[in-house]
Amino acid sequence: LAAANAAGTDPPRIQLLLQTVSSEPAAFRPTGAGGDGDGSRYAAIVLDIFQWMDATYGMVPDEIGIANEPNIIGNWGFTDEAFAMRATADLLSANGYTPRFVSATNSTENAALTHFDAVAATANGIAAGIPSALTWHRYGGQTLANRQAIAARLSDSFPGLMTEWIVRSGTVQQSLEQVVLEANGSGWAQLNILDYIRSASPGDGNPVVTAGTRYIPEYLRHLRRGARRVASTEAHASIAAALAWVRPEGKHVVTVRSTAAIGSFTVGGLPAGTYDVSETTAFVERQAGTPVVVTNGSTATLAASAAGVLSLVRQ
Repeated sequence: LAAANAAGTDPPRIQLLLQTVSSEPAAFRPTGAGGDGDGSRYAAIVLDIFQWMDATYGMVPDEIGIANEPNIIGNWGFTDEAFAMRATADLLSANGYTPRFVSATNSTENAALTHFDAVAATANGIAAGIPSALTWHRYGGQTLANRQAIAARLSDSFPGLMTEWIVRSGTVQQSLEQVVLEANGSGWAQLNILDYIRSASPGDGNPVVTAGTRYIPEYLRHLRRGARRVASTEAHASIAAALAWVRPEGKHVVTVRSTAAIGSFTVGGLPAGTYDVSETTAFVERQAGTPVVVTNGSTATLAASAAGVLSLVRQ
C-alpha cells in the first residue's frame, strides 16, 4: 500500500473499519456502565492507530467506518455511535488528521436506512453532517423499495457504498447492477472471491476463479476513480442491463450483460471515436473483439457470442 501510495498514479484509498464485539467491556461504550459519556475513549484508540500508521508507513486511513454491522454485532446503540463519531472527528482534527467518515455499515439494506436516520437524529444531532457516505452490506432486506429509499438519501456530494456481499441468490452481476442502477451506489465490493475459493478447496493452493467472479472484471477493469455514470436504457429482449460511464479524462465506457447469444445489436448515443471491445462468457474471458469506429450520429454495432458481459471502451 505504501509503495502504491508513493507511486501516486491511482493511489489506494484506505478505510479503517472498527469492529465492536459483544464481549467488550461496557465501559468502552460511551453510554455503557462506567463509560465516558462522550466517546473520548474510542477517539483516543483511533488517534493511536493514526499516529502509529503515520509514523510507521507515512500514510493514514482516508476514511473511518465507525462500526461494522452494529445491528447484529456488539452492544452499541445509536447514541454510542453518535458520540464516538463526534469525539473522533474532533480529536483527529485537533491533531492534524481530517479523514472522511462513513456511516456505520449495517448488514442489511433496511437496517442501513433505519440506522443511518436514527444516528443522525440522536443526541440532538451531535453527529449530523459528519458522515460523508452511506454504507451497507447485502445480507438481507434486499428489495427495490429499500434500494430506492437509499438512493433518495444520496447526492453527488453524499455517495452510497455497498461494501460487502456474498452470493445468496441471483448472480454477482445482478448484485452490482442493483446497487448501481437502483440504489444509485458509487461503490460496490464483493466477498465472494474468498467465498468461492473456500468452497472450492483447491488441493494445490491455487485460487479458483469461478463463475460468480469471472464476469466482474469486465465491469470494473475499465473504470477509474472519478468516473461518472450516465443514464442508459436497453431495448433488446436478451439484454438484461446496460451500464454507461464517462471516465475523468472523457473516455466513454459501456458494459452490457446479455442472457443469450445476440447476432447483432447497436449502442447509440456515443461520441465519435474508435472503441475497443471485449467479452466474457462461460467460454471466453476478457476476449478482445474487433475495434468499432463510431462517427458523429452513428451507432456501434456489436454481437454477443453467448450469455455474458461485453464492454465497449473508447480508445
